[in-house]
Amino acid sequence: MRKLAKRDKRAILLGGILIALYLLIFHLVMPVYEAQADVATNFERETKFLEKAMHTLQQKDAYVAQLDDINTVLGQYEDRLLSSRDSSSAAVELEEIVRAAAAENRVSLTKTSPLPEKKVGERYSKVTLQLNVDGDMTATTGFLYSLSSHHKFLLVEDFAISKFRNQPIVQPRMSVSGYIKLS
Repeated sequence: MRKLAKRDKRAILLGGILIALYLLIFHLVMPVYEAQADVATNFERETKFLEKAMHTLQQKDAYVAQLDDINTVLGQYEDRLLSSRDSSSAAVELEEIVRAAAAENRVSLTKTSPLPEKKVGERYSKVTLQLNVDGDMTATTGFLYSLSSHHKFLLVEDFAISKFRNQPIVQPRMSVSGYIKLS
């Protein structure tokens, strides 16, 4: 076996040092540095999350008051719904309201027919009556006004009107809807 020359020994020593430096930097120093950066990032994120949580906890009374206000308003709106809990009873209740408004305003209902119930969201349902009405223009206007100003929330939809030329009678056709809360 041959002896290595001084130059070869230096090259091997330099190569060994470079390999050791590479291993030291990329397999020891860089992973530690990246882990420290990850910890710093996580620490900042967790700090911001905790600050938001503390702010929310400090504002708890305000949020509770807002929730109480919202529940009060919701209760007031639900009081304006039809009192029945099922669609058939609600259709009867709605028809009674419509007939009372018609009698009060001297218009006649020539046809009333309930339409199928439509679910509105998870908690409410829409009950609709289709009406044909006969009356003069003033009485019909009063009838529509009494429906729109009723203490229960009523909705007049699909309004169409026909009038005969030589007669003062108008014959509107419309749908009147009310809402119920499902139990």
